[in-house]
Amino acid sequence: MLGLLDRPRGRPAVAAAVVALAALLVVAPQLAAQTPPAADVSITAGLKLWYASWKSDTGVATMSSDSQILWGQTASLRVGRFTFGANLFDSTGDFSARTTHEASGEALTWIGDRTDLDLYVSYSVAPYFRPVIGYKSVSSNMSFAVPSGFSTSGAVRLSGPSVGAALAIPLGSRPMLVSGSLTYSRLKAHLRGSAGFVENAEAADTENAYAAEVGFAYSLRPALIVAGYRYQHFKAEGSDSEGDRFAGATLTLVYTLGPP
Repeated sequence: MLGLLDRPRGRPAVAAAVVALAALLVVAPQLAAQTPPAADVSITAGLKLWYASWKSDTGVATMSSDSQILWGQTASLRVGRFTFGANLFDSTGDFSARTTHEASGEALTWIGDRTDLDLYVSYSVAPYFRPVIGYKSVSSNMSFAVPSGFSTSGAVRLSGPSVGAALAIPLGSRPMLVSGSLTYSRLKAHLRGSAGFVENAEAADTENAYAAEVGFAYSLRPALIVAGYRYQHFKAEGSDSEGDRFAGATLTLVYTLGPP
């Protein structure tokens, strides 16, 4: 998926996500005020950090980058058994990796940023288990260069439906719990770039994406602190390469208004 991560300059995905999160926080209290107490309504919002590294196998080159911090916002509205939410991640700097092209022997330098947006709906079917459906969008600006002076750049955006499950299990009577989630997304990848990237054309590909996250949470009601680990794997359909992997530690702080 190298090069399959782009956000156009101007960051429309970020702007749209911020508007969506703001709208949720504005509308949710009004919905809660109009809903009878028995409906069990709560609003949760907070911040999330992901200290992630990037490893990529394109089939002709394998590379890895130093870790970067992706910061995010999270917000959700729970009405009874349903939860409607949004998560946004944005890299604070560029992922940078150097490798050697296996065919030509030339040294390559890759640089790229990243933005993630997840919209989801979940339903509590058991005390600690929730199936999830949603929409995922990943974007990035990327470029690469060789010592001879040639360089090129491109933009990639992946988007599509996702499905998965989440759980949260209390640890006895203590204010602690173990949480976890697993999701699968089928994403359409749209590429744009200069010559040497996709030859000044727009191309499309299909990517299968898998994500898993585990964490340990401590409740300071109405706040919740979660420390965990997050892993994502992107692989182009029909490709012999290993694709792209992002993995690293996470830290989340959220605040809940209403019943937990």
